[in-house]
This record gives sequence, C-alpha cells and structure tokens, in this order.
Amino acid sequence: MPEDPTPPPESTDTNEPMTPRLMARLFVVPLLIVALFVFSSAAVVLLFGWISESERQTVDDLVARVETGVGNLILGMAMLPQDREVWQAASELAGRLQSDNDADFPQAKRPEIAGRLAVVLEKTYGVAQHKMGQEMQQFLLVTVGKLGQPQHAELLLKYALDEKHAVDVRYKAVAALVDMRNTSPESLAAARATWPALATLLDSPHIVLRLASVAAVGALAAPGDKAAIDALTRASLSDNREVIWNATLALARLGSDRAVPQLLEMLDRNHWEKQHMDVPTPPDQEPPKLSQAFVINYLILSIDAAVKLGDPQLKPAIEKLADDPALQVKDHARKALDAWSGPASQPSSAITRRGGIAA
Repeated sequence: MPEDPTPPPESTDTNEPMTPRLMARLFVVPLLIVALFVFSSAAVVLLFGWISESERQTVDDLVARVETGVGNLILGMAMLPQDREVWQAASELAGRLQSDNDADFPQAKRPEIAGRLAVVLEKTYGVAQHKMGQEMQQFLLVTVGKLGQPQHAELLLKYALDEKHAVDVRYKAVAALVDMRNTSPESLAAARATWPALATLLDSPHIVLRLASVAAVGALAAPGDKAAIDALTRASLSDNREVIWNATLALARLGSDRAVPQLLEMLDRNHWEKQHMDVPTPPDQEPPKLSQAFVINYLILSIDAAVKLGDPQLKPAIEKLADDPALQVKDHARKALDAWSGPASQPSSAITRRGGIAA
C-alpha cells in the first residue's frame, strides 16, 4: 500500500482520513499487482531513456503532451498513446503527484489540470486499447483521483464498473475514488456517494475487483452504515479467504461486531501459520506456507483492526500477542494495549503490507 500526503482541508466528517498509511493499516489488498505495475512502468521508462532532470518539463507541458496523443485509430484499435512520449508524460504526471508537491501541482491549478485529464479519459472511454494505452489510462485515473475534484467521481465510477475495460484499469478507477476522499469535504461526499455502486463489484468474477470493492466500501461508507455492513457481511461469507480477511477488516473499521468471530481467528498466530500461499504447485507437492514476513504483517493488520473496533472480546488475543516471538508483533501489540485504554484508541504505528510489499 508511502508517506502521508499533506493533510487535507479540515472536514466535519468523523472518519479518520483514508491516507495511504491508514489504507496500509486496514486492508490486505493484493498490492503485488500494484508493485509489479510500478516496476514494469519504471523499467519501460529506463528502457526508453526518459527526459533527464536537466530537461524536466512543466506539468502544463506534460498535460499538453498527453492531450496530443488522443483520438487516432488503426484497424479499430486506439493508438493511445500515439508514441512513447505520451505514455511517459502520463507516467511522469502520476509519479510527480505522489510527492504532493505544490510547486508542481499548485492548489489553484489542480481543478484545471484534473479537468484536462478528465477530458482525455472521456475521449478514450470505451475504446479498445493496446497495453500501453491501458497503462496510460491507469496513470490518468490515479492522477485524477489524487487531484480530487468532486465533479470527476462519476467518471471514475464509470471506468470502475464498465466490463469493457481491462481489469487493471477498473482496479485503478476504484483506487482513485478511495484517494479522492482525502482531498476535500466536497470530494469526500462525492466519493462516498459511489460506494453502493462499487459494492456491486463484490460479486465480480475477478478477485482483484472483489478485493478492491471490499476495501472501497470499508473506506468510503460511514461507520455504522447498515447497508454497507450488510454488504461486507455477505462478502465475509465468500469462498475466497482474502475476500474474507479484507471484509473482516472493513467491518471492523465500520464498527460492526460482525467482525469479531473472524477477527479472533486473525489475531491467532496459529491461524496464519497454517495458511498456504496461493501459488501454482505441482499436484504431488503442498503449496508453501506463508512466509514469516506475511504472518507478521497479517497479525499487525489484525491488531490494528481490533483496536479500531474496540470490542473487549478481542483484548485477550492482543494480550497474548504481546508475548509473540516476533519483535514487531510484540511491540505493536503492547502499543495497541496502551492505546486501547487511552482516549484515542487508535492503531499505534504504520506498517508495510504482505511481506514488505508497499501499500
């Protein structure tokens, strides 16, 4: 699942802002996909020899370059991006926005930049894309989400729900809506209004979209929202263990005691040490067990969810983890117990997820 961006404007919303750090604490989304995507993007940039620092282009230049690559078709397939510089410009925009640098993206310019990129996304919506075109759409969805203009929530939702688009593109659209909630009260309201539609992806045949939907419902719905809790409860009965784990963490975030039975299992080291990795394995071999790094991160996520929920049934399990053989788990559990009795009752520290894979 990165450092927190600059704090968003104050909001009357009672939820803790969904920063990347909080996302890392609350959701076990399969971020290997994201890591591989970023790695492959970086590799292409190195291969093509992207612009040097001395030739660093302005954001306006990059947006203009993206705009020039829209609209050409050959044999019914979009030539988007038209050339590698267009792809690289989109990649550079998404990369620069990660730092949330006002010098690159001044607040006064963000609505204009987001609007221009949204026009590109509208033009390319529903048009068959080659792989680079799909990746460019992903970069633009990420950028528009982080720029957080409420009027673009419907566009992001349209991308997320449209089965004609590649799964990776739809996944990025869901993630962009979650990012949008942390930019302004208006954007929070616009993103929050999309969660019932995103909940329809809980039945998607694509596991990555089911996981993204679980995370989005937990992030966007208000604590105590009965409809959201009912949707996540159905997800927690899934035949997929990762959907179950994510739904449990999301239920805890929304304050539902329906998370308690599964969360008690997730607070047990033995539960994780019995789990096998979901990797192709010869029929005569047993899949490998989860690595200790995975076990540690899952336990820490579960501790944070338990503290967030605050159900007293969960406290003994955390007390047991205060003597865990892993120093990280032991330290986290002890800090969580301190926080449990304190006024804030919030998780004590950030972590990376799933064996060091960043959020």
